[in-house]
Amino acid sequence: MLQLIETERDIEPSMAGKKAPRRFLDFAISGAPMYPVIRSKALDLITPIWLDDKVAQDEVLHSIRRLTGKERGNAPLGRVIVYECAECGDIGCGAITVALGIDRRAVTWADWGYQTNYEEAIGRNGLEDLPDLVFDRISYEHVFADAVNRVIGNR
Repeated sequence: MLQLIETERDIEPSMAGKKAPRRFLDFAISGAPMYPVIRSKALDLITPIWLDDKVAQDEVLHSIRRLTGKERGNAPLGRVIVYECAECGDIGCGAITVALGIDRRAVTWADWGYQTNYEEAIGRNGLEDLPDLVFDRISYEHVFADAVNRVIGNR
C-alpha cells in the first residue's frame, strides 16, 4: 500500500545554511517511509513532490502526471524519477528512477536505478536490493489525486 507522508530533508548540522531545507511528500510503503532508505545509501535525494518551493510547483504537478502515467517519464529510456536532487531537482545532478508499468489493475515500479541526463546507463548505487513494487491502480491514483490537492493547497 502506498501513502505519501510529509517529510523534511535531513541536513547534517555541518551543512546547515549551505543546503536548502525542503518539505516534500515521501513515499511510504505499507507505512514505512522510503526516504530513510535512500539516505542510508548516502544519497541526498528527495521525491519530486516538493511542498515549500512555489517556483517549482508546476514541475511538481508534471512529476505527479509522470508518476501516474499521464506524461512520459523524463529520465533516459522513458523512466520516471522517484527521487531527485534536493537542491535543484535537476536530473543532471543524479536521480533515482524506476520503470513504470501501468495496466488496468496495477501500477508497478520496477528496476530501481540511478541516472543522469547525460548518459543512458542505469547505475545501481546500492539500489539493487530495492524490490519491485506493485500497487492497486485505483488506490494509487487516489493517493496522487490527494497529492495534487496538497500541492495546490500550498500555492
